[in-house]
Amino acid sequence: MSKLSEVEITRAIVDTYMNSLLDNLELDVAVAGGGPAGLTAARELALRGHKVALFDRKLSPGGGMWGGGMGFNVIVVQEEGRSILEELGVRTSLYSPGYYTASSVESITTLIAEACRAGVSLFNLFSVEDVMVDLDRIAGVVVTSSPIEIAGLHVDPVCFSAKYVIEATGHPLEVLHTVIEKTVLHSVLLLAA
Repeated sequence: MSKLSEVEITRAIVDTYMNSLLDNLELDVAVAGGGPAGLTAARELALRGHKVALFDRKLSPGGGMWGGGMGFNVIVVQEEGRSILEELGVRTSLYSPGYYTASSVESITTLIAEACRAGVSLFNLFSVEDVMVDLDRIAGVVVTSSPIEIAGLHVDPVCFSAKYVIEATGHPLEVLHTVIEKTVLHSVLLLAA
């Protein structure tokens, strides 16, 4: 492969990615967290015509669903979960009345693919570290590169405005804790004034 071809490949990657990044600076909905809940919410909103971007800190979105139960790549869902999976074409099996099993790998890869097909812009390796606030309402997210965050490097993050923000980081509830911290700090500052 010639150097020119290698540069053209690099140009294609950088140009396409940057165009997507720039196109998503202003959103209808920003979703923090790419597990099953975030992917499902993002997909449903995109199907309804909303401009949605999902930010996941890991290289491979999907949250804990990849590992099923204790690393056994099987999930168990009830009727509501089964109907969502079957709508997407994921195979399920009745285990006992009201409980169905499915492959965790098939489930999460399908959720990711269907979110992308619906028009969700998925940004992996992005950590939502803060929220933007405008006139006492959340107006977007502040993100940084996960590898930069892990390395402990101090660089400025970037911002994405959004009419709505969905917290889908799972058990840590990182965005919610940030909102609570900002709300409490804002209340304290108002009382001090």
